Amino acid sequence: GKTGCLHVDGDRGRGRVWIDGGSVVAASADRALGEPSIDEVVFEMLRFGRGSFSFAIDEPAPHDAEPTEIEGTLRRATQLLEEWRELEAVVPSLSHRVAMAPELTVEQVTVDADRWKALVAIASGRSVGELAEALGVGELGITRTVSDLVELGVAVVEPPATSRSNGSGRRN
Repeated sequence: GKTGCLHVDGDRGRGRVWIDGGSVVAASADRALGEPSIDEVVFEMLRFGRGSFSFAIDEPAPHDAEPTEIEGTLRRATQLLEEWRELEAVVPSLSHRVAMAPELTVEQVTVDADRWKALVAIASGRSVGELAEALGVGELGITRTVSDLVELGVAVVEPPATSRSNGSGRRN
């Protein structure tokens, strides 16, 4: 039944969760870009490997929002974490490159406006992180998008580019 703000400083940045009468009313995290849901912000904070936290009693939320139950928020954020682990198998890091597939493995593909926007950004040769920045989405959102495009067969994920040359003019 507390009211205040949970401050978390971790190896992936900072996060805050505002509580009012025991319910979550707002949240923010450095890596939760755009307008993420409270569940997505808590998911980002669950990805911290280590860090510290403090609770500031009676610290008001920056804006009013619909209160949500803490248990439900944690359950949904944990489900996002499980989804993330599956997505990581396709998109291991923000440093990995995304490229257009050299050829389609299916007869035809239907591409909606959001997918087209992502494909245009991919065609200019970007890493997953650069693609997220260009499209204005967070890590979870871009990983979902890239995984979807890989599943459709229109994109491939390649190892990160390095700055060293292997002597053949190609980068390792």
